[in-house]
Amino acid sequence: MNKVYPINGMGVTPSSAWPTMPAAPTKSSGSFFWVKHTFNQGEAPAFWESMATIDMEAFAAANKEKGFVNHLFLPTTDPSTVFCVWESKAPMTVPEFTAFIDGPEGPSPGTFANAAYAVMEGGTVPSAAFPVSWLDETVAKIEELLPLKLDDIVAKLKEFQAAK
Repeated sequence: MNKVYPINGMGVTPSSAWPTMPAAPTKSSGSFFWVKHTFNQGEAPAFWESMATIDMEAFAAANKEKGFVNHLFLPTTDPSTVFCVWESKAPMTVPEFTAFIDGPEGPSPGTFANAAYAVMEGGTVPSAAFPVSWLDETVAKIEELLPLKLDDIVAKLKEFQAAK
């Protein structure tokens, strides 16, 4: 059964519902996750109080330095529930992302019980904060054609050179 969570006025969302069709998003070098945050007992008041004074630019910069970007912050009209969409710089699994979001370097340690879900390949996501570079795409295409990965070829060349 589907449960609808309307977004309250504290949400951070795009400024409009596409006056023109949006461009295709830039592909990420990492992974996207959506997270259902449920407030731990008694944590909501302090969280909302801190939101009134948080420096969002500094918060975003600190997370980006750690290799993560929070694209969407979506508090709902259910006072216990917030949803977010996060991107990681490097590809990672749900358990790896959960270690960040639940850990001491996460955005709000101890405030939420978090349920993280990977966005499937091809899912609709924002443009990447960590875009795949031209070089990454080119190397990936070359590796598709070769029987060995470029890292394997470099290792073999180093072995050969060391044997001389």
